[in-house]
Amino acid sequence: MKRPIFISLGLGVQSTCLTAMSVLEDGIERAECAIFADTGWERKETYNHLERFKEWCSERDFPIHVVSDGDLRQDNLEEKWPSMPLFMDGEESSAPMRRQCTGRYKVDPIHRKMRELLGYRKRQRIPIDLARMWVGISRDETMRVKPSQERWIEKEFPLIDLGMTRLDCAIKLKELGIDIPVKSACIGCPYRDNNSWSDMKKNSPEEWEDAVEFDKKIRGIMKGRNVARPAFLHRELIPLDEIDLMEDQINLFNMECEGVCGL
Repeated sequence: MKRPIFISLGLGVQSTCLTAMSVLEDGIERAECAIFADTGWERKETYNHLERFKEWCSERDFPIHVVSDGDLRQDNLEEKWPSMPLFMDGEESSAPMRRQCTGRYKVDPIHRKMRELLGYRKRQRIPIDLARMWVGISRDETMRVKPSQERWIEKEFPLIDLGMTRLDCAIKLKELGIDIPVKSACIGCPYRDNNSWSDMKKNSPEEWEDAVEFDKKIRGIMKGRNVARPAFLHRELIPLDEIDLMEDQINLFNMECEGVCGL
């Protein structure tokens, strides 16, 4: 029996290309659908790309499902402890808090939708490797490949199998007449580097102000929870609107949302 294929759609260059190739059966199989998990705090360009790409896929009878587990921004301001990997003072340097947002707002909603589409109820046992999940990781990002944490899901990486890089994906999208999307990531993602923050500040001032406001609020909230060390969006432990974004920034933690965000 043919096992169903589901595409984890992050709405970045690679996952958009992977989905488009699957829709057209361009060197790969046609999947059942693609699933995008909306954190409620995506960039405007990402939402615009989603609507255009949904229309492109719909014209070719290919469904894109949008799922959500709430509003990441609001939840992190209201809940007892943030799920985002905010930066706090360590004994010798800054260190990110435990990252829980990818699992809660990206991975889990996609898995729930897959379970629903397969006809299985919550906590109902699913046979091992029943479903295949395609993830848009390209050959130049193999360090992001991770095995599935669910026994009923077999993760596969067609772009790597095809030897395609991110640049190859961008070229393919251009050939297909599909707009090349921005890297998808939450507006206030602490994993952004200075180039990304600088681009947002210059080209998306409303989103920049949103991130700056969140950065200020989260410190007040952590203080109100009797947490001695303040939290920041930026690893330099400086308010976002006071950072010199022209300085080079070294990624000490090899931080990247794992195989879901940013693709």
